[in-house]
Amino acid sequence: MRRIPIALIALVMLLLLANVGLAAGPDDNFGHRHYRCGLDHVDIDFENTTLVFTFERNHCDVVEITEDYQLYINGELIPTDDDQRKSLRRCYRLADRLSQEAIRIGVEGAHIGVEGAKLGLRGLGGVLKMLLTDYDEDDLERDMERHARRLERKAERLEKKAERIERMAEEFEVAYLKLEDEIPELAEID
Repeated sequence: MRRIPIALIALVMLLLLANVGLAAGPDDNFGHRHYRCGLDHVDIDFENTTLVFTFERNHCDVVEITEDYQLYINGELIPTDDDQRKSLRRCYRLADRLSQEAIRIGVEGAHIGVEGAKLGLRGLGGVLKMLLTDYDEDDLERDMERHARRLERKAERLEKKAERIERMAEEFEVAYLKLEDEIPELAEID
């Protein structure tokens, strides 16, 4: 006689993995990319092609860097020299690369979540197969471990990509802080 507890375990695993997959779904708000960084109380978005920093302290100041590296603070164009525009370009490009990578990793994470849910379904199917054929617990465990190892390798590769994004985020924050040093109007916002 087959043990029923393994069916319960497979069902619980299926529900848990399905929830992970749903929670990892990508944001479908096109033209608007959101990034939350380590800069305190700063919300960073791309609204179409403009990089927008919203400072949540004080009066919710808004800093915008356009795709042609013009700087606006609270809607006012701030004159910049060539060196400052180079720094604006660096900050803009880093933020763009960072947000693009974050989107890719989010989508990849969602796919891994879906594969995890499939693994749960496979476990449930294996339990049913055990009840109807000579397929046994050892067969199910072997099959599940093989698929789980493949999924784990994908998750490990994703983790390495996430570590790269973390380094990019640190580089972006340094670039923004350099902007604050170079442009007095930015330094006044905090």
